[in-house]
Amino acid sequence: MVNLPAPLVFGTVMVRQIIEATIPMFSPSELLPDCTPEILEQEAPSLPPHSYDSESNLLVLTTQSYLVQSQGKNILVDACIGNDKARKRPTFDHLETGWMERLLATGVTPADVDIVVCTHLHVDHVGWCSMLKEGRWVPTFPRARYLLVKPELDFFTRPEVSAVFERNGNYWIDSIQPVIDAGQVDCVSEDYRIDDNISLIHSPGDTPGNVAVLIRTEGRERAIVCGDIFHHILQCKYPRWNSRFSQLQDMARQTRMALFERYADTDVCILSGHLPTPGYLVRKGISYDFCPVKESLHMHAGEGS
Repeated sequence: MVNLPAPLVFGTVMVRQIIEATIPMFSPSELLPDCTPEILEQEAPSLPPHSYDSESNLLVLTTQSYLVQSQGKNILVDACIGNDKARKRPTFDHLETGWMERLLATGVTPADVDIVVCTHLHVDHVGWCSMLKEGRWVPTFPRARYLLVKPELDFFTRPEVSAVFERNGNYWIDSIQPVIDAGQVDCVSEDYRIDDNISLIHSPGDTPGNVAVLIRTEGRERAIVCGDIFHHILQCKYPRWNSRFSQLQDMARQTRMALFERYADTDVCILSGHLPTPGYLVRKGISYDFCPVKESLHMHAGEGS
């Protein structure tokens, strides 16, 4: 039996969290260059479970998708690392996870997915855009329209971006090109509105075309899927810290601090790209706490924190 987190309900919108993996992934200084051994030693005792592995001295990250169900549509936000993909990082290489089984456990099949949104085109957000079938990479979701933001496509098709593919393995060929070749890509603006409840918000920094997905129902903002505006809970306490992998460092910092400032001390639920649970931001002086949604509140998360 597949165990899934309880659904989150925001008015007429339901969100299901589909976790691919939660694993020790990066050394602290690799992901967060400002995280010195001294600071980590100070912070480690208060870090929540599933954020730091002391035995390996690695920060723990979750890779996950969000299935957003709105106005009769199944909208998949982000597509994780994927199975069977050749990657240079061992923790990404030739994975065989239960992600597909977890999607199916929601009652949704790949053919039921109407729209796929990649918040950005980094390797750990596009993998399940395609799957291996009879030796070929084919779109995982045969009926879906894949929404790719124009600034993101423009950036990742520049020759000078080849270093991203050299570092990870050329994931464009096995994860993005198949959906382009199948004619399933819609190139959309960075403020594209999917329906009355769901819209994109340009959130540049991690990449030039990074977008967040805003859920707004009954006249107010209820939740935001924020992709890689921040990667780890340490960035809540240290909001000026950037990921080493963010393409536009100054812009990444500005975007993150603006998100924290806007949504701290509100009942807008933060659905992070890499934290294992959704939650709320709480202001704490010049920094922030991230307070996970309690299990008992999952079914009505948008009604208050």
